[in-house]
Amino acid sequence: MASCSKIHILKKIMLHVTAEANQALNVADAEERVLTVCRKTAENLSSMAVDISTHRPTEIDAILLPVIEMLEEAKLKNDSLVILYELVKGMEKRNV
Repeated sequence: MASCSKIHILKKIMLHVTAEANQALNVADAEERVLTVCRKTAENLSSMAVDISTHRPTEIDAILLPVIEMLEEAKLKNDSLVILYELVKGMEKRNV
């Protein structure tokens, strides 16, 4: 798969997850804000990536779990966020 194709797929996933989270967060211009952060930090290594690579726990519980819980309480769709959360938690467990 070409690099542009991978970027396109990742962008679609990111926008989908952002829209799902924004059901609970109601952030104005959420998608554009996330894209801006992605552009500005594209060359950085995220703290969560560093945590995974150094076998430390991530901050995923503090960042994503409250949003998942808010969506559950409101009976709103949260499947993509749950999958993302479980993927990160699985990477943490693999590193133990």
